[in-house]
Amino acid sequence: MSSWTSQQKDIINAEGNVYVTASAGTGKTAVVIERVLEFISSGGCIEKILLITFTNAAAGEMKERLFDKLRHRAESAVGDKQRHILSQLQLIDTAQISTIHSFCSKIVRNYFFKAGVSASFRIAHGSEIQVLKTDALQETMEEVWGDDQLADPAAEMLENRNADISSEYSILGQISQVSDFCSSLPEPEKWIESCSLPEENSQGGFAEKSNISRLAFSKILKIYREKFAQKKRTLNVLDYSDLEHFALKILLDEESARQIKSQYRQIYVDEFQDTSGIQNRIIDLLENSNMFLVGDIKQSIYGFRNARPDLFNEKIRKKPEAAKSLSNNFRCRPEIISFANKVFSEIMQPPESLVDYSKDHQLEAAAEFQPFSLPGKPCEQYFITADANAQKKKELTAAFTAEKVRQILSEGKIYDSQFPQTPREIRKSDIAILKKDLKNDYSIYVEQFRRAGIELKVLGRAELKESIEYIDILSMLKYLNNPTDQVALAGVMRSPFYQFTEDQLLQAAILSAGGKLTAQAVEQFAEGSGELAEKCKEFLEETQALREQAFSLEIPELVWKIINHKNYLAFASSISGAGFRRDNLLKLHSLASDYQDISSWLGSASLPGFLDYLEKLTDKDIDAGTPPGGEAVSLMTVHASKGLEFPVVIMPDLEKAPRNNTSQVIVSEKSGLAINSDITENSKTMLYEQIKNENKLARIDEAKRLLYVAVTRAKEKLVLIGAGKQEDKTPEESCWSWIYLCIEPEFISKSEVEKITESFRGQAAQPASSRPLDLKDITARCSITDKIVNPQGGPVKISASQVGHKEFKPSHAFSSDANEEQTQTDPRLKGSAVHLVFERIIKSGRFEGFDYARRVYQELAREKLIDEDMLSSSDLSSICAFFRTSEGRCSLESKSRSEWPFTAYIEAEKLGEKGDHKLIVQGVIDLLIERDNDLQIIDFKTDNVSEEQVRERAEVYKCQLTAYAIAAEKILEKPVSAKKLYFLKQGRLLEI
Repeated sequence: MSSWTSQQKDIINAEGNVYVTASAGTGKTAVVIERVLEFISSGGCIEKILLITFTNAAAGEMKERLFDKLRHRAESAVGDKQRHILSQLQLIDTAQISTIHSFCSKIVRNYFFKAGVSASFRIAHGSEIQVLKTDALQETMEEVWGDDQLADPAAEMLENRNADISSEYSILGQISQVSDFCSSLPEPEKWIESCSLPEENSQGGFAEKSNISRLAFSKILKIYREKFAQKKRTLNVLDYSDLEHFALKILLDEESARQIKSQYRQIYVDEFQDTSGIQNRIIDLLENSNMFLVGDIKQSIYGFRNARPDLFNEKIRKKPEAAKSLSNNFRCRPEIISFANKVFSEIMQPPESLVDYSKDHQLEAAAEFQPFSLPGKPCEQYFITADANAQKKKELTAAFTAEKVRQILSEGKIYDSQFPQTPREIRKSDIAILKKDLKNDYSIYVEQFRRAGIELKVLGRAELKESIEYIDILSMLKYLNNPTDQVALAGVMRSPFYQFTEDQLLQAAILSAGGKLTAQAVEQFAEGSGELAEKCKEFLEETQALREQAFSLEIPELVWKIINHKNYLAFASSISGAGFRRDNLLKLHSLASDYQDISSWLGSASLPGFLDYLEKLTDKDIDAGTPPGGEAVSLMTVHASKGLEFPVVIMPDLEKAPRNNTSQVIVSEKSGLAINSDITENSKTMLYEQIKNENKLARIDEAKRLLYVAVTRAKEKLVLIGAGKQEDKTPEESCWSWIYLCIEPEFISKSEVEKITESFRGQAAQPASSRPLDLKDITARCSITDKIVNPQGGPVKISASQVGHKEFKPSHAFSSDANEEQTQTDPRLKGSAVHLVFERIIKSGRFEGFDYARRVYQELAREKLIDEDMLSSSDLSSICAFFRTSEGRCSLESKSRSEWPFTAYIEAEKLGEKGDHKLIVQGVIDLLIERDNDLQIIDFKTDNVSEEQVRERAEVYKCQLTAYAIAAEKILEKPVSAKKLYFLKQGRLLEI
């Protein structure tokens, strides 16, 4: 930021404790970085700074921005000051800029002897912890039933209740959830002890029974926590809550606290509104009149992680002189800010809300915008009037959302900050659809967008276990484990592994003795003759070979073998959504490695055990995948959008009210724990009603904050969509009811939306994973398989790299040489590393010389995407040389596309193949530069050839680039004016 506002200057120069309320889009990160820069420029050392962020990604961004700013400061400084700044630049990688858990881990490792833990502990991952929790709960109940004094109260507690240990909704399943809540408190055991006491003012038969249940639950909770802790000690692992509690224990020791506090001159805590009770206690113990807290209660949306936004209010109340405010918004158009202020000043008011929006929290427009150049208005609100069931309403909303996106893409232009005077066409990646959650209906959006012909990528937590590639691999694992599993059998045969059609499966079933699709039916059919019999025979032989290895290979090896079986990984890496699909497959392999590690401690690993392990994992135990590259509209949760911004934001499903908590056990830090009646009674104790009401008010207030976060992600255009039976009857306490208080929407009828759906191309296909096995109606698998049929019996799929090669032979299965046996010196590994460095630099949109390229390479190595010694300084110099060419400079502009995957339907004769049929060509273009009237294609090559051989070698790739050009012209509807190869070894750019 070139100039600072008066608010920002005041905060940058403030001394002592500073508590900053930083509203959305107000440049809080820039202010934090500037304070650090001022400290270092004045002679301070970066090692004397502690900067705590909410996520690892935020920490990485802070380090990168600080590095860039320090480098620029060094360039303008002279003498001793320059030497000092340069010395601090060398220490940037060791700077204590991290999450609170990383900071706690450092404390525990340095003071392990005071924490009472082993010096060699490791941090357990989520899936490992879930297994330990399940085992601890099972052992807990075994002990309970063997305890004469506890068995009867436990039995009374469980009477007429769901007691399924494996269900998170049962009363026993909630033991683990309540334990997690306890762990967010500074003194969990003291809290549990208070829950053992009888409820006050409790009278009557049910109240007495409730107290017995409450006492039994508390005792079971204690036993469970002890067993869970013991299992972690046995494995010498800690989870995140352990790190916090051991760090707190160390900081409560005066000598240790004094030593730790003396290390830091300045302490920064970002996103303070999302800290838990124990994290707040840790931060308090670090305070030494040097605390800089940045937060915004309006953006506290992590109640499910036990965030305590009220703690920020408490700090400001105790030290009002330390309070500062950032309200100048540099992100959103004035119309969006006006809308936000109008709505939130109405719905965010004490005592119902933690925020008084009418005072210091209103946003102020501070950025200059060019004239609005998107269709419609900057803020639009639509309400679909539909007397329909929930499923139909979801479909209508998704279809209308897709139509709004289609209109924006066909008519819209926006201005980039890089080229503020020249509008460009809006891209799919400029648009985000934000939802409260994706768990139950994201597939409906995928389907409606597919029908509308718009690429959609799904970001969030729940996508792995419901992704088609996960289901394909899981089907194979289940079939190898149990050949009698008919659903798994059909899944494997219909998957891209073998591509049996529904007619072929039906034929195999009908002609079998039992009339069902079974392994025996396939074996029987394979004994015959003809193409289908041969296909069945191949399927049986290959799966039998895999089964023989399934019980001898380690689980990670088996999973990796299946992922690469018949080039499945290469296939998934070359189709729509390739980046995300590849990440999902790699995540599945990572889970296999996790399971193998756990089994080495808990017992022998096995395929049945791994399948059971996958079944136990919930969505929250699996880390979210890496966001995919490529041009696509983003569908994500509001939580996933936190910290991001998009030119266009669409938020559908606003008629949904916050869910009521129907848990059998509810908790509150202040009020304790209460248990509801069993399924035969309707009575509830006063304490249960009190806690239930507290939690309801907290959920409603957080729902308002969730809406605020979503609204303030939008830079240019905001579209809000609701639906219901009647426009004047929306659910109480829904986002729509709050908006409707302030603004009159545009009403859309059900018939209008149905006309939209009729205009979409293609037919909806129900995801195979969600349907029962019905051989008469087995459909194609989402976008994984292509239904284009070759007259000769295709589909024939080839990769672009195969086009024109003499050794190429068309195959009915996708073919690639990407997975041939590799050696340590395989040049393809180097090629992959080079491509990743190019991709990362191009997507960053900037190039700053050799040091920048080396830093990008080192980041990729730290992320374990490439080996540390894969590229030499000479290789990096050649990469830098490309970015000094005119093409390299153009690649950093917004219209370039790096690692662009495509699938195109191309006439064989255009590719130099005989015949009048068409081929499905799939590939990934290294670099596609899109200009106003044409396209340029550049392919990076790491071939080890001499200077004299370069031109001859370039001819080998002529057909491949021709395929690229035809595909790009078909898809983007622009001519390709140039096809070029960049040979890394020679640093030469050749036009083909």
